[in-house]
Amino acid sequence: MALKGDDNDNQHLSNLVHQFSFAKTEQHFIDPELEATLTLAKELRKRVRGEKKCLFLKIQSLKGELKVENLKVLELSDKSKWKNHQIYKLYTLDEYHTKLLKHFPESINENLEEESDPDIELAEIVERIEKLSSQLGHGKTNWATEKQLLKELEPLQRRRSILEPEVKQAEAKVPKPRLVRYPNYEYWQKWRYGSKYELKRNIRKCLKEIRVEYPDFWNEKKLAQRNQRVSQIEKELEFLEERFDILERKEEEATKSVMKLQIQRKYEIDLKHKYCELKQKVQELEIEKDWVLLEELSSKN
Repeated sequence: MALKGDDNDNQHLSNLVHQFSFAKTEQHFIDPELEATLTLAKELRKRVRGEKKCLFLKIQSLKGELKVENLKVLELSDKSKWKNHQIYKLYTLDEYHTKLLKHFPESINENLEEESDPDIELAEIVERIEKLSSQLGHGKTNWATEKQLLKELEPLQRRRSILEPEVKQAEAKVPKPRLVRYPNYEYWQKWRYGSKYELKRNIRKCLKEIRVEYPDFWNEKKLAQRNQRVSQIEKELEFLEERFDILERKEEEATKSVMKLQIQRKYEIDLKHKYCELKQKVQELEIEKDWVLLEELSSKN
């Protein structure tokens, strides 16, 4: 039932409706700063998640590479994988090397893999000198030819004079045969390893055969490279995992911020809906001129 009154009362109520309907509801539109802050928080979380995903994939890739490298290190270090004939070659190599250092200690500073054979070179030079010398001094060779032969002989003689002392010194250290006596028999035990240069040739041969059949075995350089790579990967993983932990904390903080802003935004939206519904109700009562209900509604809100 409509409230009766004079024009002043109607005007008063009309002003009340205006104040209630507009002044109260318009101030509850969603705050644009809140919307902007929420958008920025979501973008930050998205960026952090993207970086975290890329980092996770890189960490997984490095862990896979680390596993492979560790297996390679084990393979290079595991002598138990050798077959019998490979073990024999390794034993032979060790035997040659031991004999070389025992009887020719100066070899410790020499490159055992260097293709250097002074004894063979000396034998070839001597043979060449004898061949050239045989063509001289018998009158069957003209002077121009003999002059050329003498010119060729000169550097050979110089090289021979350098090599001969070196080879003789090495051969002088070769152990002499010794008599071995037993109760029922005796025999002369001869040195079966040859000269210093023969030992070095045998060592080179063993090394080549081992590397051909099992190229990565006992390769200290490759093993060192593998270990260095393992160390690099472990350091890189440590750095990336620390970065990943930081990103996880950032993501957690960003998620909390987003959730807090979403709750605040939901509150603002609910508040807006509430007052929009209230405004609509006020407008309906105003049309119906139901001033009693309007006053009750105004006093409650």
